[in-house]
Amino acid sequence: MNTVEGLLLVDLQPAYVGRRNVGLMERVLEHINTLPPEAPLMAMYVHDELSTDLLEDVHQFWLDHGADEDLINRIQWVEKDYAFLRGWMDNGVDDETIIGVLQTMQGLRKKDSRDLDDAILEELAPHRPRYDPLIASDYVYDAVRTMKHQASKWFTCGGGLQECLKEVELVLDAQKVDYAQLAHLTY
Repeated sequence: MNTVEGLLLVDLQPAYVGRRNVGLMERVLEHINTLPPEAPLMAMYVHDELSTDLLEDVHQFWLDHGADEDLINRIQWVEKDYAFLRGWMDNGVDDETIIGVLQTMQGLRKKDSRDLDDAILEELAPHRPRYDPLIASDYVYDAVRTMKHQASKWFTCGGGLQECLKEVELVLDAQKVDYAQLAHLTY
């Protein structure tokens, strides 16, 4: 059995980590330096169409905060969509309902909650927003499938705590990935 632990870094990029998070990147890098060299590292970032950050900008941001090229090359960089679950999250749908609908969607091979049978969706989520679907992000789901093969447990950090990081953690829950959040490395 794989006993390696990995680190998932979410939205640690120029568009999101600003003056309000002074020292966060340095603390993240300090934490990475405590990990064994075989520990997998994955960084999810919002691509330039939605954040204005090109991958090269994200790399430079990390370099500017003390990362070296070896670390940049070690990290698996994964584009992720923006706000693929937020419509339901922001409208007060509880986490368990979102997780249940995501699991049902996966079981039925659906990528959009609007593609579920109305009766199933009504039973699973009667208090959902009617015009805002859950979307199964291919980027995130593909990354999570990879994560499951790389480590037995993952630690999450980054942000936003109730936004993008939470979206990714809800997908981890739906996929039954063992993880723990590093609260001191979140924003």
